[in-house]
Amino acid sequence: MAFAPSSLILANNILPINEGVIRFGGIVRQFIALLFLMLFSTNLLADETITIFVKEISYSINNSDVALNRAELESSLKQLKFTLVILDVDYCAEPDTLAYAYLAISNANSKLKDIKLKASGSSTESKCKNV
Repeated sequence: MAFAPSSLILANNILPINEGVIRFGGIVRQFIALLFLMLFSTNLLADETITIFVKEISYSINNSDVALNRAELESSLKQLKFTLVILDVDYCAEPDTLAYAYLAISNANSKLKDIKLKASGSSTESKCKNV
């Protein structure tokens, strides 16, 4: 019987501490889970941007060196998921080449939010082959 009061005191004093640690641990786990959820949701909501280089008579996507024709551009865009497009239009690009780029983008069935135009190239006539 000599141990009963001390064990009861010990149990009464340690048990609330353990419950507090368990509650605190649960809060920490919930906070970490919420933090990961927020980090991953921002990555899911991030806009995917692609750059289409509209050249004189061909196209290329992002940093690719492969020259694409109209049909290849459209099929390549259908395989990509994007919401923003930067059209980098060469000075020597023909108007219908730019128009077909817009058509390929619209046929790609993406959730497009914006298209930005960027001019590139030189106005020197000697660099344009079809002029």
